[in-house]
Amino acid sequence: MDAIAKYIGDNELLLEALTQTIVPVRKHLGWSKEYFSKYIKDNYPEWYAHKGDTKYCWGIILRSYLKVPYVCTRCKHVVRADGSVYKASKLQIVDKDITEDRQEEFDDVYELLMSAGDNEVAAKAITYGTLGSNHLYSDMGFENREGVSFLMSEYFPSLYLENIARGNMKWKKFLYKKLCDAEEIQICRSPTCEACDNYKECFQ
Repeated sequence: MDAIAKYIGDNELLLEALTQTIVPVRKHLGWSKEYFSKYIKDNYPEWYAHKGDTKYCWGIILRSYLKVPYVCTRCKHVVRADGSVYKASKLQIVDKDITEDRQEEFDDVYELLMSAGDNEVAAKAITYGTLGSNHLYSDMGFENREGVSFLMSEYFPSLYLENIARGNMKWKKFLYKKLCDAEEIQICRSPTCEACDNYKECFQ
């Protein structure tokens, strides 16, 4: 966020609009599409020029220009560290029906995430993804773990750092192991991950 604040300058209203994730930047400001576009063109010409003919939201465009990694859970786009943008088409951010036999599982994962942060949108997006049958990043619509790792580091930093300290397990494995540890359920045959024959399945 430091790079964005430096670029924006002392425009606190615009900076606030860029940090919230509920509505598009211009709607948060209460500006029309035409007025906002002209304002950006007049005051931040590089940001305006970077948009070109793309249809990405202005927040994504700015972060792409500044090369600030970001996952927008509203428009479902991800900005990589090199400024490139891709869409996470399966990113689930609204409530959907959960089968009764998986509701408790959903609640447990969601509560685990919320115990480490306060972003309900990101917590739901990750939790819905864990209910899939493939890799978490794949079921969330990401090309690789980068998208999930960014969500965890940005919104649930204590869990992110814990996983890194434990060797950087696959995110779904890590979250479910946390739940099992809390219930004192031994799901692994080995007493430590390092001694386990299935180490590669969890970490690589």
